[in-house]
Amino acid sequence: MKDEALTRAIAAVPAGAWAVGVSGGADSVALLRLLSARNDLRLVVAHLNHQTRGEESDADLEFVRLLCRELTVGRYLALREEIEKAGAIYPNNPSAKYRHLRFELFRSVVEKEKLDGVILAHHADDQVETVLQRLLRGSGYSALAGIARLAAVGGLTVLRPLLDVRRESLRAWMRENEYPWREDASNESDAFQRNRVRTTTSRAVRFIRIASRTSACMCSTPVMGEREFANAEQRIHRRFAGRCPGDPGAAGGECVARGARIATRMLDRAVAERLIAMCTDAATPARQVFPGNLSVARRRGVITAQRGAT
Repeated sequence: MKDEALTRAIAAVPAGAWAVGVSGGADSVALLRLLSARNDLRLVVAHLNHQTRGEESDADLEFVRLLCRELTVGRYLALREEIEKAGAIYPNNPSAKYRHLRFELFRSVVEKEKLDGVILAHHADDQVETVLQRLLRGSGYSALAGIARLAAVGGLTVLRPLLDVRRESLRAWMRENEYPWREDASNESDAFQRNRVRTTTSRAVRFIRIASRTSACMCSTPVMGEREFANAEQRIHRRFAGRCPGDPGAAGGECVARGARIATRMLDRAVAERLIAMCTDAATPARQVFPGNLSVARRRGVITAQRGAT
């Protein structure tokens, strides 16, 4: 039996054509199986073999291939070496690099198949882990906004419908239906900070959910044109003052305001949306290179920019 949060999450996905990021793990497999039960969705699975775990990585890919065949959904199964571009600038951090490559695959699939966007399986526990990681790195108030449920990353629509669903709820549903999944042993290793902070509670999930909604007070300026960007800082602080806890000039508001000022000089809508995503979505890379060799960084809730990649 599905819990209410899981039922609501799947029902809230807009009808249409979507890519689904599937690693082979319990969370993404559960998401795909639940979505495939709806008859108003056209689904195309996107899986990237990172080629970091040898035969285990290859077995993940084969598992996803067979799953797609069982559910009769489209699939794009790619090797990391097929996505990497010679001479391209990637983040130094391996996790950030692989995330960047996954988004390159998602963007390619969405464009080729003319889809509405990509659906990812981030859940409530991922939300808490992301926020805790950012706080441990010294991020400011904006860290509490966490992962965005709906975001535009470089023109790619990203939907994360499971952010109110606990990890254990997904696994319980999988076990109840005797559905298999692949387990990545690196998820249990203390070598990764995300695994060390994986000690979440229901109270933490509720707290971050409230913080995310509060942050929306200052982050809801739409990406529409130069006039909106020109007035963004004033609008953000007007919404922020008296509605959200803390100083009206706190790091979160300053992050978005500075991002908006930078974006006024970038008239390309997709580029501007990618920048706004950096300001509002903790799951995006903290350092990116924009057109004109402009290096933009997010640190402790503040956006900075300088010419020349770093």
